[in-house]
Amino acid sequence: MKAKKAVMTVLTVLCAAGAVAGYVLAREEGSARAEVWASALLILAFVCWQWQRALKNEKR
Repeated sequence: MKAKKAVMTVLTVLCAAGAVAGYVLAREEGSARAEVWASALLILAFVCWQWQRALKNEKR
């Protein structure tokens, strides 16, 4: 169970960091495609975060 939580934490952090980098890139270059990818990564980070919380609540 700890391994799942660790993996979800890493995925959440990586997706969130990718989303921030994508938004910065989109702003600098005016790229709509980068903004779409950043939005997708942000949604994925939110899903991972919710899944991680569900795993934590399941343990109780």
